[in-house]
Amino acid sequence: MSIRDSISSQKTKRNKWIEDKNAERETVNAHADNGISIITTDPETYAAYLKTQADNLSFSPTNIAIVMESRPNATKIHRAGGWENRGRKIIPDEKIYGTKIFLPMSEEAKARKNLTGNYTVIGMVYDISQTSGQEISEAPILNTEEKLTQAIGAFVSASKADVEFDGSIAQAAFYDPESQTLLVNPDRGAKEIFADLSRETVYANRHGGGKGFDKRWYQLEAESVGYMTCRHYLGEAQMPDVSSVTDKFEGRPISERTKALKDTMWQLGKIKRNIDRELKIENREREQEPQKTEAKTAPEPERP
Repeated sequence: MSIRDSISSQKTKRNKWIEDKNAERETVNAHADNGISIITTDPETYAAYLKTQADNLSFSPTNIAIVMESRPNATKIHRAGGWENRGRKIIPDEKIYGTKIFLPMSEEAKARKNLTGNYTVIGMVYDISQTSGQEISEAPILNTEEKLTQAIGAFVSASKADVEFDGSIAQAAFYDPESQTLLVNPDRGAKEIFADLSRETVYANRHGGGKGFDKRWYQLEAESVGYMTCRHYLGEAQMPDVSSVTDKFEGRPISERTKALKDTMWQLGKIKRNIDRELKIENREREQEPQKTEAKTAPEPERP
């Protein structure tokens, strides 16, 4: 083989590799768009999304949408290494049926490629139904009165509004836009207070301080955050009325729908960071970190 033929052959192989990787990314993007479209159109699917997202907080809404689009009955997902850390392994026949999602490129990989900013690679995750091994039984995080009381105190930092006691309010906690105060009824039970604070804190943080604030505009977001927060920390939560999903997102492009889901998770994240800091809980989930042997995908900015 001549030098010319050798170089031409390698260039052909590289171009084919780039084409394949771009096609793979386009396919994953299509699954994400379709999944987000269904989630933000059908109330029943949105409710299922809230359950799945709450049980997999380390994954972005985009990735949860991808998983639900390809595996609607998924419950708990991890990468292969994540399952191994929990005493479970991927069933051999299921290894090729994992779901491809977006994962952030590691700092080491970016350094090798002289990249800065946010880049993604394609990685595989598996539902618990695709695994076998040790039974998993996780107790609620707030499984004692002391922890629950500490978590409630964390809302003082999580909320932009001042938190005050008011035994006359009907709810366990309520954000009053007029006084711009987050009110707490100390006579109600701790779980009730926690649940209401999880919802009402979103209103407090969404209120920019002006007059005419309408809580109805943020109701779906606030109740979604409240539900996911309770499911994550208490292990139980009452599904809110999500029938407004169809009307709220009708006619809106996928980019806006994706942003809305991410904004909801940002609100939840602010609450979670303050609670975890108060309880001295370290990040127990690190599924978003790419594996050391990530695929050599062409670098692209993180999907919005």
